[in-house]
Amino acid sequence: MRRARYFTRKADRLKKSNRIIIRISLILYFLYFSILRFFIIPFGDDQFWWGKAGRFLLNHGFFTTKDPSYIGGSSNGRYLSNVLMIFGMHHPLYNFIFYGLFATLLVYLLWKLSSGKMGLFFLSLLIPLTFSRAYIAGAWFWNAAFVNYIPAMVIIFAYLWLTKKYLIERNLFDNWVLITFSLILGFSGGLFVEHVTLYQIAMAITVIIVTFKLNNSIPKYQWSYLIGTIASAILMFSNRSYWVKSSYRDTNFSLADSLRTYVNTSHYWIVTFNLVLILLLMTGIFVSIWRKRKKQSWDYLTMSASVFFAGYYTWINVFLARQQSNAIFIPVNIGNTLQNIDAIMSVLLIIFLLLSLFVVDVPKLAKWALLYCYLSFGFLTGPFLLITKPISAREFINGTMFLYLFAMIILANISIDRPQLKKAIPLALVAGILTMSSYYMVGNVTNYFAYLERFERAPFVGAVPLDERIPYHDFMPNRDLYTSQDSVLYWNEYRCRSFVGYMFDFDYR
Repeated sequence: MRRARYFTRKADRLKKSNRIIIRISLILYFLYFSILRFFIIPFGDDQFWWGKAGRFLLNHGFFTTKDPSYIGGSSNGRYLSNVLMIFGMHHPLYNFIFYGLFATLLVYLLWKLSSGKMGLFFLSLLIPLTFSRAYIAGAWFWNAAFVNYIPAMVIIFAYLWLTKKYLIERNLFDNWVLITFSLILGFSGGLFVEHVTLYQIAMAITVIIVTFKLNNSIPKYQWSYLIGTIASAILMFSNRSYWVKSSYRDTNFSLADSLRTYVNTSHYWIVTFNLVLILLLMTGIFVSIWRKRKKQSWDYLTMSASVFFAGYYTWINVFLARQQSNAIFIPVNIGNTLQNIDAIMSVLLIIFLLLSLFVVDVPKLAKWALLYCYLSFGFLTGPFLLITKPISAREFINGTMFLYLFAMIILANISIDRPQLKKAIPLALVAGILTMSSYYMVGNVTNYFAYLERFERAPFVGAVPLDERIPYHDFMPNRDLYTSQDSVLYWNEYRCRSFVGYMFDFDYR
């Protein structure tokens, strides 16, 4: 009896210490990204929304046919993200807090959805620090892309977490607070980017169907969320910009054009460059099957395939890192043969992930969760195979986050028996977090001061000479290859402001 009480008290102390570690880590994570945001150089759309064009669109309901070559896709129904962008660029202190908050919420919800186990907590913190260069520059270190895509992903994860707590953990009550909160989530989540707006409706309907099959009833909060998603979709797509022909929004339903887009660009962003993600997926699949007591031929075949994909993508990333790449991080002059082979390999990997669902050794409920992640990846990625312009890496980050969740769910169902390994893995993850966070902080601080010094010497409009690029130019969405007139106006005003004036009220004259 005493022995049982001893182990109970020891487990309680361990849980309490873990909670303290988690809270301190999340606070430090928030502070890190809030401070880092100060040194991330604004680019393109950031300065566009800060300037007169942003104010003009705000005053005209984010619709205009004036100067379409300049306004481009900024005339849209992304009402919430547009307002957040304008407000944040004029009040940077808010923007820094916003950046740190949603970076922290993303990793926290990713961890909670996968398992909530302490062993995966530090892995979730590390994941954004290991994004591919295209995602780091095009979505994570670009304020305009971050505001559009990351909060939308956080809202999706938040609703799925609520559903997990209600359906599986059974510790959530369907009261008016949850109903109101779900309505706000559904409505706000649909006013960021178009594919998320549509995905939210599909997700809300899916959750309702699953809940009804399990409980023979549907809680009010799920209806509330669905109503919010539909209302936001109606509001977004009522914006007249979607009903006016524009060269900026070019959609082509030709299979040949979609394949060409995928082979030439998209497959690099979706699959090839996400090396850490691929290694996590292959490791999880391999170890999950390896731990089976009785293995069949399919098990050995799947393990062999996972080793093959891990080896191939390690090699191709090392090889492509030595090749030249353009402003959107696509390799150039590598030859059509290699490009076609790599595109085919990416399709095979995506098919392999689906087939692995039938082989991995995880509980039935986890398999359904993996299938949902896989289908969500397809839903959030597929539409951009039909869009020929504009095309960039940032559109794919929402779908890719579901593959990270896919990997973490598999890893969460793998138990580690060796005590030495249990201690070594968290230490290695913490070392990785400290190393990568230091690298990105040093790089962005260096870029910030180098950019200011360069602007004092010669403010560029258009192409930037290669020898004048900032040291860590891969942190910029366009690799610091060109600047705009908006940039010159922004930095001219920046030089005239005091620190306090910049932080709280940074307006153009």
